[in-house]
Amino acid sequence: MDVAALKARLSDVPGIETLTETAIGGRLVYGFSGLVAAVDPSSSEDQVVAAIRNAATLRAAPMPPVQPQPKGPAMSAPAPGGFAAQIRGMLNSARADLEAVKQDGLKQVAAAVGEMREAQSQVQNVTAGMAKVIRDETADVLAELGQISNMPPEGE
Repeated sequence: MDVAALKARLSDVPGIETLTETAIGGRLVYGFSGLVAAVDPSSSEDQVVAAIRNAATLRAAPMPPVQPQPKGPAMSAPAPGGFAAQIRGMLNSARADLEAVKQDGLKQVAAAVGEMREAQSQVQNVTAGMAKVIRDETADVLAELGQISNMPPEGE
């Protein structure tokens, strides 16, 4: 179907001069003046014309402008013992419980971090001690080798 021929045939439709044709998702989509009509690719020209005319008739009527609403008085606090007050009390209690649990959790994490730092210190002490033992053993081996070969150990 030729778009130019459709424009000529539908010249009585407002905005038809902007008619475009696009294939989207296996359908032919005709757009004009912000409106769309989609048809099967095997549709006849009469079916396409009918779909476009239908889209033109469905043009939404302009919406009246929205008028600002006057502001009413501010809502008051719920009555003590009322349903809303009970719900607010339950919510506040749950928030307080949650905060207490968070604080307890932070204390536990802080204690665990302290233990990890203590472990780091112990690792440093143990590795320093191991390095000293290895150096001492190395010196002993070198001294023994020096005695065997009648050579004094290095550094003397």
